[in-house]
Amino acid sequence: MEIRTIFDFDELNRIYASTQGSEYDMQKLLEASYMLGLYFTYENLMGREPDEDEIDDLLDLQLLNDTVWKETAGKNFAQRLQEYKDIEESNDENGQDADQERPKKGSTGPNSRSTANESSGQEPENGVSPEIRRLLETEYHRIFDTSCHDTAEAIEKVTGKKVFKTWQTQKDDRVRDSHVYLQGQTVPLESDFYTYDNKHAKYPS
Repeated sequence: MEIRTIFDFDELNRIYASTQGSEYDMQKLLEASYMLGLYFTYENLMGREPDEDEIDDLLDLQLLNDTVWKETAGKNFAQRLQEYKDIEESNDENGQDADQERPKKGSTGPNSRSTANESSGQEPENGVSPEIRRLLETEYHRIFDTSCHDTAEAIEKVTGKKVFKTWQTQKDDRVRDSHVYLQGQTVPLESDFYTYDNKHAKYPS
């Protein structure tokens, strides 16, 4: 199984922008990411699409829910989304330029902005602010990768088939050095990938 996520993020953001842009809309997209990971992994390992009974056997709804609502640094996606919306609403009410809310490069948190396009005064892409766009893409990617791993574990248990995973990057200039180092590495499903500085992870995060 290749540990790799390839999405058309422009399309993902278009879908989000075409809805009400609410917590519910993002939740549904993140749940869809988990299901996409399930289908992708099953096809990758079994060579065909799963039928409904196989999906029922593989899908753990509690695991899906826990993955979608997992907290990072004490906050889940909905709390982060609300923070970004509150900042936008406050800026609109005060007639304040969003640039005034931007901290220095390298900062993190709901006020952070971090690309050349974002600081150039360009309009949000597809009607989605840079912060919310980044939140959606990051969470979608995380949930897909988690689903791939969960599904592979379930298939391994059901079939007894030993599963290995291979780290694949996008192979562009945005890939961090530690991930370039991992490119092409193959390990058993239950094992971690280890970088040159001894950091490790079960899959991209």
